[in-house]
Amino acid sequence: MRRANSKPKPLWLVLLTLLTLGVAGLGYWIFSNLQDPYRTLQPLDLGSYLENSDNLRGNVYKLDGTIQSALAWSAVEGRLFSIEIQNSKGNKEFVGVLIPVELGEVNLQKGQRYAMKVEVRHDGILKVLELRKS
Repeated sequence: MRRANSKPKPLWLVLLTLLTLGVAGLGYWIFSNLQDPYRTLQPLDLGSYLENSDNLRGNVYKLDGTIQSALAWSAVEGRLFSIEIQNSKGNKEFVGVLIPVELGEVNLQKGQRYAMKVEVRHDGILKVLELRKS
């Protein structure tokens, strides 16, 4: 009588491992992308904005940055903050964002990272429409 070979084939083990890793990677990608509420917005092109913000007036963008310091406060306009952003080359840049009075209940502190939906106002200032801590 012949006995059946009960040892698993190495090729099947490798394929099963690759399939498991692929499913886990896909799950991670889906989970991380669905968590971003601003995933449908185009990221702000920092180079274009710093060169000439006139071309971007009225447009809405996604911006990720870290709060550096409070620059100014106005009871009518809101709070102006300096935020640190990494440009496309990986270098740090600093821009000002206006947190309007409507978002005044948000407690922003130095070093906190935020994802923001911003609009380039007619005067070139970035006005925050929505923000979430990231």
